[in-house]
Amino acid sequence: MPSYPSGMTVPNRALITVTDVLRRTRNQRRTRWRRLPGARHDMGAAREHGITDALVAAGVQVVADSGYRGVGPTFDLPQRRRPADPATGARQRLSRNQREVNAAHAAQHGPGERPDAVFKSWRVLRKIRCCPLRTTALVNAIQVLIVTG
Repeated sequence: MPSYPSGMTVPNRALITVTDVLRRTRNQRRTRWRRLPGARHDMGAAREHGITDALVAAGVQVVADSGYRGVGPTFDLPQRRRPADPATGARQRLSRNQREVNAAHAAQHGPGERPDAVFKSWRVLRKIRCCPLRTTALVNAIQVLIVTG
């Protein structure tokens, strides 16, 4: 069972589902490395490897960003701005309720996103050439420090 030391809670069922999908994909490719080939947006990669379908089929509730719009009913997404009025060209503001939903969504989603944003700016992680198990342990430790610090 993989650990996910983050500021947000992740259900065990979600971890098991995603781990099983990744394990099957790695077995098909006959590689033990976690990184899958190709530079893809996370939504494209998740769809290509069946992660989104597996999460929807398992009924796991997922907090995601707007890039996952249209995936399924189990994905909680922020509210969108309303379309522009054709007559005036002005957009209606979100209602107070919708703004509160977006604030709650950001509070849930933010703790997991912040460490990822920090890691992208660290060049040292791009040059790691060790076993993925060691890298995973290193990244997990750094995530805990970022979230708790």
